[in-house]
Amino acid sequence: MVMWVIGKNQKEGKRLMQILQQLPKLKSYCPKPTDRVLTIYLNTEPDSTQQSAWKIRLKNGLKRLREYTEAEGIQEQVDQFDKLQPQVEKWVDEQRNDLKKGLILSACSSGELLFLDRVQIPVPNAFYWSEKPMLEDFEALLKQYPAMGIIQIGSENATVLDTCLGEILKETRYEWDIDQESWKEMRGLAHSNKQASSASHKDQFNKRLRVNRQRWLKDFCSILKSHERKNKWDEVVLTGETSLTSEMTKTLQPDSYRVLNKNLNGMPNPQVLKEVYSFV
Repeated sequence: MVMWVIGKNQKEGKRLMQILQQLPKLKSYCPKPTDRVLTIYLNTEPDSTQQSAWKIRLKNGLKRLREYTEAEGIQEQVDQFDKLQPQVEKWVDEQRNDLKKGLILSACSSGELLFLDRVQIPVPNAFYWSEKPMLEDFEALLKQYPAMGIIQIGSENATVLDTCLGEILKETRYEWDIDQESWKEMRGLAHSNKQASSASHKDQFNKRLRVNRQRWLKDFCSILKSHERKNKWDEVVLTGETSLTSEMTKTLQPDSYRVLNKNLNGMPNPQVLKEVYSFV
């Protein structure tokens, strides 16, 4: 029975959350005593000279793993490996048009595909033929790229990015409503219309914002806490101007947050992730 295989049309947030839910099941998977489990971590980034370099990595990795298996002198395991290898190559090749930076696969010698997914983070090449799925490398990736909230604080708006394994699960944007004096979630075209209607009141808005900055930042901390509880982040990163992030940390518990005093507002999300991870 297949435990987890990626869906090409599946939303990233749902897909990654399901991966995290399936991991304990994969860890507890027990094949028959005579069966073995093949686990592959494959770097699928194209190099500068060859777009399909991953095919060579896969071929060489499987070749070396078969040689190790043959050297152990147990013909039954060699036969199992030879039977499974073509199927594994087929499963990986089916992903060739949708590859990201890495691919993780786990399959039983009985022919069961246990796990297959593409990830948007660097994956070291590793091949295992063992009595159970080898997940230490996967858990190391989760530790390096954990469930993380990236909070972008601006002078009158804020963005909350829910991330895991180097991908954006969900983006939520807020702006400070000058009339209601409260944070409002921005949906669709509401933000552009709001900006147009408020243009004539910009000077008044800025003055009131300066006077009430401490209060509106404190109000946003409540929104942040709600996201943190809901998404169960392992880490929260605050980004923005020093004056804003410093003010926020007065209300929050500073030891629970990492502050990046750099304004990332307006940057494309992939660049935001790159900036945040470069400081890890």
